[in-house]
Amino acid sequence: MTVSRIEQQTEQALSDRVQKIRVSHFIAPDGTRITLAHLPPRGLKRWLPHHKAIVVAAVRHGLLAFSEACERYGLSPEEYLSWQRAFDAERPLTATTLKDHRY
Repeated sequence: MTVSRIEQQTEQALSDRVQKIRVSHFIAPDGTRITLAHLPPRGLKRWLPHHKAIVVAAVRHGLLAFSEACERYGLSPEEYLSWQRAFDAERPLTATTLKDHRY
């Protein structure tokens, strides 16, 4: 079994669990209350990083299930998981990481 397939199964299992615990909103890092109305529109042609990030966050927080996000936005599971990996790879700069990058 490939890593991608394992990731898909893991994400689907988590999504199925979260689907039972549906939330009406979640709070973004800036304090904004995010609901389904705040998500990108269906049929969006140009996906910017913040569009992808909010969809990944919506799935993680239980606003959308993994399968719903894929269906709503016409994504393959692999495409969604690539967004998730990119989102996970982002590491905000902090005082510690700034110190690490000094010359």
